[in-house]
Amino acid sequence: MSYSGFTYSSIGKGDGQITSTSSIETPVRALGSPGNLWVRVTGIAQAVRDDPPWGDNPPVLRGVLTATTDPIFNIDDKLIVACATAAFARIDRDENEPPSSDDWGMALDEIASVDISAGRMSLVVHAAYQGDTEIRAIAFSADLLIFRPSLLLPVAPSDDLLRKVLSDRVRELHVILSLQ
Repeated sequence: MSYSGFTYSSIGKGDGQITSTSSIETPVRALGSPGNLWVRVTGIAQAVRDDPPWGDNPPVLRGVLTATTDPIFNIDDKLIVACATAAFARIDRDENEPPSSDDWGMALDEIASVDISAGRMSLVVHAAYQGDTEIRAIAFSADLLIFRPSLLLPVAPSDDLLRKVLSDRVRELHVILSLQ
């Protein structure tokens, strides 16, 4: 299925872009995974900004809605896995039109991808609409498991290394005392 009918992007906070975002970060440990940080990002992004063609037999337009946050991640963060949702935050429909133009509809088909790059999260949504209606904004939420190198704990010395260092110190002390 082709999603080439329209492309709308909201990039960063600003007028006509992402109107609100919030995020929460929690360090985690995941068995069998390098992920060490869980992040939930939520927001509302502006979407379609024009009225599609409509009439007696309106076409279905399929396209791509993209929401890209301001830099909210560290530049070296690596995405391990993501789970995201999207929903309509605002739709506009003129209900004063004659009944013959009442053939309208809209759908959010899928979250096509969630990526992080250069500290920004991008959420790509495949959507469709037809008739006298507009998808004005989408709400989104993404749960991300991330590997953040700066959260790595320093490696604790092994017991053998600790014993060797302590025994070396004791030997040094014996040598110093014997020289006196």
